[in-house]
Amino acid sequence: MEKRKLVQRLLSAVLMLALAVSILAMTALADTEGDWEYSVENGEATITAYTGSGGDIVIPSALGGYPVTSLASHLFSSRSELKSVVIPDSVTYIGAWAFSKCSALTSVTFGSGVTSIGNYAFDGCSKLSSITIPSGGKSIRECTFANCSSLASVTIPDGVTTIGNGAFYKCSSLRSIVIPDSVTLLDKQAFYCCSALTSAVIGSGVTSIGETAFYSCESLESIVIPDSVTEIGSSAFFQCSGMAQITVSNNLTEIPAKAFYGCSSLTSVTIPSGVETIGRSAFCYCSSLTSAAIPNSVTLISDYAFSDCESLADVWYGGTSAQWNDIEVGGNNDPLKNAECHTVVSALSIRYASKTIKVSETFQFTATGGSGSYAWRTGNASVATVDATGKVTGKAAGNTSLYCKDSTGKEVECLLEIVSPLSITAQPQNATLAAGGTAKFSIKADGSDLTYQWEYSTDGGKTWANSPATGNDTATLTIPATASCNGNRYRCVVKSGGESVISNTATLTIKAATADYPVLTGATASAGQITVKWSAVSDASKYAVYRKVSGGSWERLTNTATGTSYTDKSAKAGTTYWYTVRAYVGSAWGSYDATGVSVKAE
Repeated sequence: MEKRKLVQRLLSAVLMLALAVSILAMTALADTEGDWEYSVENGEATITAYTGSGGDIVIPSALGGYPVTSLASHLFSSRSELKSVVIPDSVTYIGAWAFSKCSALTSVTFGSGVTSIGNYAFDGCSKLSSITIPSGGKSIRECTFANCSSLASVTIPDGVTTIGNGAFYKCSSLRSIVIPDSVTLLDKQAFYCCSALTSAVIGSGVTSIGETAFYSCESLESIVIPDSVTEIGSSAFFQCSGMAQITVSNNLTEIPAKAFYGCSSLTSVTIPSGVETIGRSAFCYCSSLTSAAIPNSVTLISDYAFSDCESLADVWYGGTSAQWNDIEVGGNNDPLKNAECHTVVSALSIRYASKTIKVSETFQFTATGGSGSYAWRTGNASVATVDATGKVTGKAAGNTSLYCKDSTGKEVECLLEIVSPLSITAQPQNATLAAGGTAKFSIKADGSDLTYQWEYSTDGGKTWANSPATGNDTATLTIPATASCNGNRYRCVVKSGGESVISNTATLTIKAATADYPVLTGATASAGQITVKWSAVSDASKYAVYRKVSGGSWERLTNTATGTSYTDKSAKAGTTYWYTVRAYVGSAWGSYDATGVSVKAE
């Protein structure tokens, strides 16, 4: 027995010694420098306690030679003497409740290294007036700035993805907020009872708005819920009594329970197509609501959805009366049932999806379906106009749209193409040249979707056949000049839609080659100039080029040409010119083609 007691005493002593060593070891991990107590792990310091007198403090970036990277939970909690704090760039983590209930704290400056702020970190800092969220953080956590009753300005940087549960709960002085596109989740109670909030811009990346997210934001004047949002929690905008306008995401399938309960300034609402359920009390006590547009996708309107909406006078339903009667409508929706329901007999439509009209032409359009009266307009009145009956007048060539809107605001569109009437603006001209050259006949026309077909006649225009020459289906026909073409006639058939016009006839004359003067092989016009070509004359040292107009005399342009072409850059657009060429052989000028070759300048 005595031996057993001895063993027990020895074991107790060992245990006591081990406990003492453990305590000493733990104590050894903590250290003090000035007003700061800290611990070190993996070469980084965490501030665990502050023993100073408060006021304006600057947290050190290093203690004991170790970089300060963390502020422990509850570090400054309830320190009412703390007025301002500067957090160094070395700090990456601020623990939960680190500054909670610092009732005199007016200013916080975050270092650039902060990436994580714990839950309730600044809860109850009632004198804090503005805050800029660190750019390195991805999440504003639960109740981080809850009950900061003087907080009037908040800047949330791009890169934040989550605004957590109660993040700005009862920040009653906050006036406006811009939620960046990087945010995807706006969690429940995020801006609960922010009673001074007048403006909230929700970024286009938000997909979910939690329940009571904007609960009792009574000064909020309007809200646009972007199409990125696919889910809204219940009571999300409960008793936002100052909100007069809402735009709802087109990608919702449900308006949840009490979503807009007590929005007493709301006068009209348009529920987007795709919504299937309007939840219990969704618009209850919207006492100024006079008009509601409900799509034909809705199959259930729950109990109290429109209860106490005593001003509701008109319901615009996007389906037929039969479809309206098939909707399951819950109890206590008398204002909805007593309102005048405007159903769509059939979908609003214009007979044509697109239409081509000529300049100065009129065309009477008609619309069918829809509800109430029609209002017509065009997208560009300089291209086309429309009167109150739907009669369109083409004004100038171009493209625009015709729109028809019914009394519900539903609008349909018809594409308009206004075209110039089919006409030929430049006729083909006669051509005279020597065999071996190239003849070109050109045409210009106004109209839409023009097609061309050149024809030729070998019997003086009695019969016509499609030309096989190059460009026979374009605006320019190109013909190798051979003796067999002499006297042939050419014309072009131009078509637009069901209409067609035929050009004037142009005659091709092939001149026989002579030994004493150059044979003209062609003349072509381009913008601002005409190029004349001829065949070489044996032993000629130079050439003289002459030009005339109809009824005029030959005028020399040059007598020093040494090649077999010359470009006239003085031709005036729209004027038809004739050209001829003389060769200088030995010591004399030879004869010339008195007829010459003609072309119209462009």
